[in-house]
Amino acid sequence: MGLLLGGGAVRGQNFTAPASFSFSHTGGNPAYTTRYILVNTQTNIISYASVQPGFSNVAAGTYLLYGISYDQAGVAPVLTPAASFSTIGGTCVGFSSSLLVRVSPGNGCSMMYTLKSGNWNDISVWSCGRLPTATDIVTIKPGHAILLNVNGTAKGVVYEGGKLTIPVNTKLTING
Repeated sequence: MGLLLGGGAVRGQNFTAPASFSFSHTGGNPAYTTRYILVNTQTNIISYASVQPGFSNVAAGTYLLYGISYDQAGVAPVLTPAASFSTIGGTCVGFSSSLLVRVSPGNGCSMMYTLKSGNWNDISVWSCGRLPTATDIVTIKPGHAILLNVNGTAKGVVYEGGKLTIPVNTKLTING
């Protein structure tokens, strides 16, 4: 079984990921259950576990990503956060190759811009897949209309032909 991350990540190379990311795996046997874990490289402790090929809200740090398959007829391995990776036990039938993943602070997004029109608090509007923060300079792209429907914050706002509407009951704090 192999793990494939976006951005051209390959085994033996570092992959810098945002705080939320997904991946795919190849070569898995559908007769087995597969779980995914991120193991902290400093502590050898499982930091995150998932039944789906992806993680959300991962803290900045360096992890080894594994896919672990096991036969449900056997004993399930202990794949919970805070468990030691070296003592997962169970009846494991397959481990993927590990992949070193560095999760960068701030979601690893260097440019925040609109993907479509919509509300400020809709993460699908933003290129980084999250809401803008005090460290983001946001760009409102041409033809996009953004409604500040909640109080918001940003380091700055750049208009490239888009429109930002700020109703009287909301405010945008600029920290730039």
